[in-house]
Amino acid sequence: GSKRQQSSFLASQGWLVWGSKRQQSSFLASQGWLVWGSKRQQSSFLASQGWLVWGSKRQQSSFLASQGWLVWGSKRQQSSFLASQGWLVWGSKRQQSSFLASQGWLVWGSKRQQSSFLASQGWLVWGSKRQQSSFLASQGWLVWGSKRQQSSFLASQGWLVWGSKRQQSSFLASQGWLVWGSKRQQSSFLASQGWLVWGSKRQQSSFLASQGWLVWGSKRQQSSFLASQGWLVWGSKRQQSSFLASQGWLVWGSKRQQSSFLASQGWLVWGSKRQQSSFL
Repeated sequence: GSKRQQSSFLASQGWLVWGSKRQQSSFLASQGWLVWGSKRQQSSFLASQGWLVWGSKRQQSSFLASQGWLVWGSKRQQSSFLASQGWLVWGSKRQQSSFLASQGWLVWGSKRQQSSFLASQGWLVWGSKRQQSSFLASQGWLVWGSKRQQSSFLASQGWLVWGSKRQQSSFLASQGWLVWGSKRQQSSFLASQGWLVWGSKRQQSSFLASQGWLVWGSKRQQSSFLASQGWLVWGSKRQQSSFLASQGWLVWGSKRQQSSFLASQGWLVWGSKRQQSSFL
C-alpha cells in the first residue's frame, strides 16, 4: 500500500510491489518481474520472457506452454504440450495424464490406470487406492490418510504421517520426528531434541527457547531469549522488537522507532510509515 512516490523508486530498483500502479508495473515488466494481477500490456512482456502469470490471457499462456511453463487452469492446447514435455498439470485431461504416468509424474486425482503405474515406480499419489498405497508403504513413501497397515510400516521407518495413530506417533517421537497435534508424551521428547512443535506446552517451549528455536505464540520469557539471540518472533513485544531492530531484523507490524532503524539499514518493512518507506 505504498505511496506513489516511493513505489516509483522501488520500481526503478526493480522491486516487486503488490498492487503497484500502472507506471511502475510497466517498469517491472521491462525487467522481467512477476506482478500479480498485472495489466494486459506487461503480462504480454512477461510471457515473452517466459514468466508465469496467474490467470494469464490466452495469448501469453500459449507462449508459456511453448516454453514448457506450468499454467494453472491452462487450456486444452497448451496442456497437451506440457504433457508431451512431462509437466504436471492440475486437473489435466485423460490424455496427458496418461503420458505423465508413463513418465512417472505425480497427477492429483489421477485415474486408476496411471496411479497403478506411479505406485509401481514408488510415486506418492494423493487419495490413492488400497493396492498402490500398500506398495508405497513397503517402499517407505508417505501416503496422506493412509490405512492402519501401511501407516504402521511408515512409522517403523521413521516417516511422518499426518493424523497418525498413537502407536506410530510414539515411534516417530522416539526418532525425533515432528508430529502435528502430537500427544504430551512425544512432544516432550521432541522438545528435549530441540524440535519445533506447533502449540507446544510451556515446558518444551522453554527448552526450545533456550536452544534458540522459533516458537509460534511463545510466552514472554522465551521470546526475550529469542530476541537476545536475534530471532524473529511474530507479534513480539516492544522490548525484544527493539533488540531485533538494532540487529537489523525485519519485524512484522514493528513500532515506529525500530522501523526507522530498519529503514536506515535498508530493510523492507511491510506497511511501513511514510518516512522509512521513502528511504527504501
